[in-house]
Amino acid sequence: MDVDDDGLFRGKDVGKQAEEKHAIVSFYAKLFSTGMKGKWDERVYIELYAGSGHSKIRDTSRIIAGSPLQALALEHPFDKYIFCETNPKALDALRARVERAAPSANVSYIEGIAIKTSAKFCLRFRLTLRGIAFYLCASSTLTTLESSSKR
Repeated sequence: MDVDDDGLFRGKDVGKQAEEKHAIVSFYAKLFSTGMKGKWDERVYIELYAGSGHSKIRDTSRIIAGSPLQALALEHPFDKYIFCETNPKALDALRARVERAAPSANVSYIEGIAIKTSAKFCLRFRLTLRGIAFYLCASSTLTTLESSSKR
C-alpha cells in the first residue's frame, strides 16, 4: 500500500521484499480478524517490532505503509492493538500515524522489547478470559505468526 511522504521519521530504507512480507502479514491478519469475529470477546493484534508505520523502498521513491497501519485498515478490525518498538523515534512516528489513520482504535504502545514470554505479556495486558491474540514477531531475519487463545 503506497503512501505519501508525511515528513515523519521512517528509519532505514527496506528492500522490495518488504512489500511481499507486508502482503503476507496482511493476508493472515485479515483471515484471523474475519474468521475469529464474533467467536471471542476480544481479538488483539500484537506486533513486537512495529517500526515507524512507513518504509521507503530502497533505490526508489516509493513509500509504503507498514504492517501496523495495514492491520488498522482491515475490513474487520481487531478490538485492540499493541505495538512494540525499541526505537523511540520510530514509536513516536508510528503513534502520530496511527492517530491520523485510526483515531478511534484501541491502541497501546510499548517502547523497548515488550516480553520474554507470551504468558507474561498476556498477564500484563489483562487479556480477557475469552480473548484471542494474533502475534507478529518480525525482524530482518525472522517472521513468526502465532496465535494464542485462552478460553
